[in-house]
Amino acid sequence: MNTSMVALVVLSSVLGDGREPNWQSVYHDAQSLNSAQKKPLALIFGTGPQGWRQVAQEGKLESPALQLLASSYVCVYADTTTPSGKKLASMFDIQRGQGVVLSDRNGEKQAFWHEGQLSNQSLTRYLQKYADEQVAVTTTETVNMSRTSYYPSSNGATSSGVICTS
Repeated sequence: MNTSMVALVVLSSVLGDGREPNWQSVYHDAQSLNSAQKKPLALIFGTGPQGWRQVAQEGKLESPALQLLASSYVCVYADTTTPSGKKLASMFDIQRGQGVVLSDRNGEKQAFWHEGQLSNQSLTRYLQKYADEQVAVTTTETVNMSRTSYYPSSNGATSSGVICTS
């Protein structure tokens, strides 16, 4: 590990104890921090410079969620209005511009995925769950959402919408 990476890890650890998360904008750099600090990654997708605030249904992240992000996660904000943010969102199948993806502590498994907004209460609950060192990630948890899928009928015509939960 080079000197600048050590300095970045130390600085990030010191700054991460405040109320605001230390947002990374480069996913590769965040992965390096994830490996060094053994903290899960929190990828927040939004629009605009402060779009990470809008992932909460209430329009802003409240203190419990912010404190968990700052102390327990390596945080990445991807502005989906930029080319690099769009590319990262595409990699994680975030198609509508907003979402949350949480990894395990090793950055090897996706622990949680959600497209769209979450309430502060729900976000805090998921952040607490995956910050816990005792939680073993085996599958990706998602918030139940409804979507309409159209399937061809036996005669080749498109049938009416079928609601599926995923």
